[in-house]
Amino acid sequence: MGLISVNDITDGTAADAEDVNANINTIADEINGNISNANIDNDAGILGTKIADETVDTDQLTDRAVTSLKLDATVAFRGILDTGLSGQPTSTWFDITFDNEEYDYGNDFDISTGTFTAPVDGIYNFSWCVGLGNSNQRILTSLYKNSTTYIARTADIDSAGNRTAHGAADVKLDADDTVIVRCWQDTGTTVIATGANDITWFAGHLVGNLT
Repeated sequence: MGLISVNDITDGTAADAEDVNANINTIADEINGNISNANIDNDAGILGTKIADETVDTDQLTDRAVTSLKLDATVAFRGILDTGLSGQPTSTWFDITFDNEEYDYGNDFDISTGTFTAPVDGIYNFSWCVGLGNSNQRILTSLYKNSTTYIARTADIDSAGNRTAHGAADVKLDADDTVIVRCWQDTGTTVIATGANDITWFAGHLVGNLT
């Protein structure tokens, strides 16, 4: 498409076909909404070729606009414990770590530390279950947000066998906030029940993006 030069038009006069280097029908067609990809300047922040194949080049977008994560917003994980953890401390909080993942869409969960790191600002849902393999103990489990207790749950273990402590919560997180499940017991040497019967696990997913 040609460009209209300001030197070719004086105040109060209208531009006509002679003032541009293009057919007037072509100009009218583009003004009416049929702008071709070739006439889109990459400096404007949008690549015409990306519009044509219905994708977005995130390098052409400003920060906090559209990102690849927002285009593919699947954030979900489930860590499980296949092998029991023995010799855990009493009367103090300790982290629940895991040795396997059923899934981790987004790669935001670290099974070695049991820590989930939020990739974006949003509302997240978490659920968990912790099993203990000793009798006559009282246990607590807690969901920690940035090293601070967010919500706690209790369970009692008696001589009849194992007991589990479980809970769930919706949590508002900012990007890079961390969440972890911790446990506390008052007596005995705890063995965290194995994941063979789906006893000890930690799961979460992004409910809604807030950015």
